[in-house]
Amino acid sequence: MINPLRDYMERRRIRTEVNPSAAQPSGQPPVDPLCTYRPLPGEEWTFDGQHIFLNSHDVSDWLKEDQEVGLWCGLIDALETYRDWADSRNAPQRGRLASVVWGLQELTMGNLRRVYEEKIGGMSIRWGDGHCLLNNINVRAMLAMYHWRPTSRARRFLEGLRHKLALILCHPPISPHGARAEEMARGLYDDICASLATPPIDTCSLPPGDRDRTGDCA
Repeated sequence: MINPLRDYMERRRIRTEVNPSAAQPSGQPPVDPLCTYRPLPGEEWTFDGQHIFLNSHDVSDWLKEDQEVGLWCGLIDALETYRDWADSRNAPQRGRLASVVWGLQELTMGNLRRVYEEKIGGMSIRWGDGHCLLNNINVRAMLAMYHWRPTSRARRFLEGLRHKLALILCHPPISPHGARAEEMARGLYDDICASLATPPIDTCSLPPGDRDRTGDCA
């Protein structure tokens, strides 16, 4: 097993010891003893015909509760190893186990694709409750500030946000989530372009006949 998954298991064990309610609840179906896999000390994979458990914790719950890329990558490899082990032992439920492994791997890959699309080009775009965050910056709030006081400094900041949004738009989406992120990025890009049509209030604009003059702006 790769280190990120083992590190997570240790942190989960400590958390369970501190908070016993975090342990796997009782009442689950009995596990199949022929599908019990112990590749290393302190690591036990089991299967009850519907769910895969690692040290008595339902692996599918981990994917819902924890958002760690290292954990997801470790699970993909570890689940494949577990499936191959069951095949090599001709476990009676190996077909059902392989189906559950496939489902978990698809869920994990979906999580990874979502993270990838949210951070294309080093950019992270998230939305909710009427807000849109680009690298944790509230773009709508910045636009409102520029409309209220369009300074040169605020303009440069918006130009930087526009460039970051352009990087996101350069990569075509590969999932419905990515398509939604592209839609949000394009709307923000257009709004920023429209806002930048307003010149900053602290920029001197000389009349055409005075542009050759030198001197300071009053």
